[in-house]
Amino acid sequence: MLTHGRLPAVGVNASLRFQRATVAVIRLRLLGSVDLVGRDGQPLETALRRSKVVTVLAYLAAARPRGFHRRDKIAALFWPGLDAERARAALRVTLTRLRNDLGDDVILTRSADEIATDPLRLWCDVAALDEAIRDGRALEAATHFRGDFLDGVHVKGTSDELEHWIDAERTYVRSELLGALLAESERAERRGDRVATTTALRRAVEIAPSNEPANRRLIVSLAAAGDHGGALHAYEVLTRRLARDFQAAPSAETQLVVRDLRTIATFVDEDDIDSRATHATPATPAAPSSVPAPQRPARTSDAPASVNRRHGFRRVAGVTVAAGIVVSGAMVVHARSTLSASPSSPSAVAAHWFGVIPAGPNPMGRLGGRSILDSTREGIVLFGGALYSGEAKTSQLTNDLWRLRGLRAGESARWVRLAPTGDAPPPRWLFGMTYDAAHDRAIIHGGSRGFTSPCANDTWVLDHASGVGAAPAWKHVATAGQLPPPRADIRLVYAAAARRAIFVGGHDCVNEYTRDVWVLAFDDSTLHSGRWLMLNPDTSAGSPPHRASYSAAYDAAANRLFVFGGNASGKVSSEFWVLDHANGLGGQPSWRPYRCDRTPPALVNTAAAFDSVTHTWVLFGGSDSSGYERRDVWRVTNLDRRNACRWETVATSEPTPNARGDASAFVDTRTNGFVLQGGRYQDTGFSDAWVLSGVFRR
Repeated sequence: MLTHGRLPAVGVNASLRFQRATVAVIRLRLLGSVDLVGRDGQPLETALRRSKVVTVLAYLAAARPRGFHRRDKIAALFWPGLDAERARAALRVTLTRLRNDLGDDVILTRSADEIATDPLRLWCDVAALDEAIRDGRALEAATHFRGDFLDGVHVKGTSDELEHWIDAERTYVRSELLGALLAESERAERRGDRVATTTALRRAVEIAPSNEPANRRLIVSLAAAGDHGGALHAYEVLTRRLARDFQAAPSAETQLVVRDLRTIATFVDEDDIDSRATHATPATPAAPSSVPAPQRPARTSDAPASVNRRHGFRRVAGVTVAAGIVVSGAMVVHARSTLSASPSSPSAVAAHWFGVIPAGPNPMGRLGGRSILDSTREGIVLFGGALYSGEAKTSQLTNDLWRLRGLRAGESARWVRLAPTGDAPPPRWLFGMTYDAAHDRAIIHGGSRGFTSPCANDTWVLDHASGVGAAPAWKHVATAGQLPPPRADIRLVYAAAARRAIFVGGHDCVNEYTRDVWVLAFDDSTLHSGRWLMLNPDTSAGSPPHRASYSAAYDAAANRLFVFGGNASGKVSSEFWVLDHANGLGGQPSWRPYRCDRTPPALVNTAAAFDSVTHTWVLFGGSDSSGYERRDVWRVTNLDRRNACRWETVATSEPTPNARGDASAFVDTRTNGFVLQGGRYQDTGFSDAWVLSGVFRR
């Protein structure tokens, strides 16, 4: 048995490609039909006929993280019905067959317990695809994709865990490649290269033909290039595919794009508006559209009547102007982003959005994930959620951890997947997440560990959450006292001075809503242990009904917890409540309704951020009582003055983020900005980020 020292430095991609070019390699294709070609260019038919042998080779070459794998783990994956000794013996026989078929130099060993494949002598399309994505070569990566990972391969007698790995790898490869192609289309669009933009989007749609956001972006890109016929054809193909595969129609978001497209008389550059508007003639009425008109949210009083707030179209003397269509969090058609009314207009733009467009791959969009703005004020840390596959109508819970850096306009932004130490929390969604900025620690509690149940009531802390200065580290919080009943859809806040985390209500992951108030009093600044306390607030002035999916804000100076809206046992609420002495210290906790000038609409899953300096709470989107996601911005001011607060809508620049609910939001105290991340539109999850400047009046 040959024993080699260490694997080559596979991170040095250019060097590795050069070394491969100097030696004859075996080529293993796992994407689509499995193919194994020897050094002489001829198929290795003998090995291909042994499905378990080839699948062991596939695991060694493609399992993440790449490198050496323990024999015991591989033996348990492939021979679960045998005891440990016999399973290891079966693995030895398999490795002998691989060496006979491939040569002695392909399988590496380290000590007696670990094995790997040599990437200098075995080329694998999965590794090549990953390498191309890491290097920003998305179109090259797409050439390696011929179909699903181990498509059609089923090996008898293996473990369920191996099947789960194959399924997860199929989802991961598609989502990573799709994200890379969409990012490439955004970079090409910023360069003004319409051909490259459309090429990347066409390939993305080939990879994920039923992915509606990718199709929508392709439709917009074709329209921007003047190919209206191609755009409408792409929509018709999508419509037929959704009807055939899922008995569904395109979403309201896509229907609105196409309905507006069918009414376009001319695309006009923003810089040409003034010169052309005076000469424009009334447009010929468009033919009736076959696309049904989806229900739109009511226009807010501050929104200019001449602006379609959903897509940034406006009419100028009969000419339709595309001033920036936002699709899946990226501006696809660019002109000037600010569509303000005249200075004298009461609907003049007061705040300005800009989208954060990262280079490289993004995390997969998710439902029910949560994020925090870290203490550097330059990074967002995202954890968990449900990864939804529209193609397969399936979801997968995750416990992955990502960080987005570069939130200022003009900065280079990039998502990086973090690799925390310690035992991670089990995958989950709809949990509570908050942040101890002074010590760079994120706290999560509860959530759902299935798609209806079970609910969780465990608490975890992530030390060094930003990853700056030290690697993030997970720690399960040891708690004393009566535990809160398991629940999900809560909003967790942190009272830093008292070292206490607080939440209200939630649901039991099935159908029971609650309104109890719980406080976790940590023992010290490590937040590694503490005691749960159930508060008993005074309800003589009333109390909020049972609810989940509400918005919450903690006013540390006054020790008050604000609660707005939410799902009150199946009814969308517009009620606004405050809990005094919310952390359980300094007096009897007590509920009272918080009455302000004007009343906002009933909303659920609204993204909200509270600024303690200006005593202003800003809320974006959410779902209204009809179940329709929104994209309007509300602001409630003067929260420090009892019965003097005021709700008002905020007019903003175009383009705006997609309509969505269940997003995370924060205050960036450096720029007085409102930062928005993630969320979902119906069953489409987002991982994008936006910043709204000028909304907090300091």
